[in-house]
Amino acid sequence: MKKRKLLIITSLFIGIAFITTSAFSAFILNGDQDGSLDIDISGIEVKDYSQKIISYLNNDRKLSLRGDDIVNDVYSLAMSFNTAEYTNRLNDQGLRNLYFNSALKISVTFDNSNLFNHLISEHYFKKFINFSYEYTTINSDQQLENKVYYLSLEDNMSYSYYYGESTSSDNYEGSRDCLTSSTNTIELIIPTAPERCASLDSSDNKNFYLTKIYPDNQNVTSLWNFYINLNFNIVDEVYGYSTLFNGTNIGSIKVKLNLEDLRAL
Repeated sequence: MKKRKLLIITSLFIGIAFITTSAFSAFILNGDQDGSLDIDISGIEVKDYSQKIISYLNNDRKLSLRGDDIVNDVYSLAMSFNTAEYTNRLNDQGLRNLYFNSALKISVTFDNSNLFNHLISEHYFKKFINFSYEYTTINSDQQLENKVYYLSLEDNMSYSYYYGESTSSDNYEGSRDCLTSSTNTIELIIPTAPERCASLDSSDNKNFYLTKIYPDNQNVTSLWNFYINLNFNIVDEVYGYSTLFNGTNIGSIKVKLNLEDLRAL
């Protein structure tokens, strides 16, 4: 079986032209002068297919600094998902099969081993990456109310995805954990479709796939935005800032976003 790996994120650099010279989307966390820790885009490449379902928008929610102290420890990447494209029956069969068998892979690499070890501890590992969708609804008092839907990993559950070619509608080569760690890297693979999700909750419903945000919400449009949230969990609630890390010692953090063809893994 010929193996294929597909990379995503069709977006523009901020202030520079689109570049196709690196094999991944890389984001590097660096300190700046405006009271936040920022991420800069350094390279993007798309191979084989010009996928149109997932796009990177911006990284407007940063780790906040007060002086050199980190006072907000959640960094969010704004993304969009095009459900109309995802379900478009006019697409060629190869592209439709890719969408159906795809997964978003998020790889985060740290050069600070202490930060990495902090995040892979039992207490924080499953809390590091989650997804959120924000919407406005009308409450019982007929007033607009802002709400947030979260797609998260629960501590008391295991999460996995099916990989390889399918031999029938529900039979794949095997399954692997969605969340893993290796030397200074945390990696999360979340299937796009429920059919590739091997995780079940207590009611036997597929519980961890990207388009779950769509069926779980009446407020979602065909083109909807969501956030990838990196929860560093380093701010001390008593002091209001991190006593473990600061703007000068947190180190470099690189984030890669790939669209994987699960048939090729």
